[in-house]
Amino acid sequence: MRRWIIIGLTLVGLLTIAFFVAAIWSPEFRTTARDISIIILATFQMITAIIGLTLLVALLFIGFQIQKMAKQTIIPQITMLTGKVDEILETSKAIAGTAQATTQNVSQTTSYVSKQVVSPFVKAAGLVAGVKAAAEYIARRDDP
Repeated sequence: MRRWIIIGLTLVGLLTIAFFVAAIWSPEFRTTARDISIIILATFQMITAIIGLTLLVALLFIGFQIQKMAKQTIIPQITMLTGKVDEILETSKAIAGTAQATTQNVSQTTSYVSKQVVSPFVKAAGLVAGVKAAAEYIARRDDP
């Protein structure tokens, strides 16, 4: 590998020296080399322009393919997901409404039980406590 690099660098050096010697020795060589250089540069510019246009066309094609894919697959899926999210929101609202109604019913039931069931028991317990206290008082009266 190293041998080939040395051979290549030697050839480039020899060609460069030959080019300078020919340019100094013959003025016609300079004009011919200039014309050939201009032709080579123009050819490279044309090739670069063609490659650039080809890349532009390829990018436009890829862009249109992405847009087509988005219209055919991604947008319908987004629409479907939006519909499902709307359904979930409606279900959640219905569940929240049911929970609120249940909470209100429990509150009303608690209030009803407090008024209708607990209050009479408290009054009866108070009456029993009063009767018991009166009985104890009377029982102590007889006990000296």
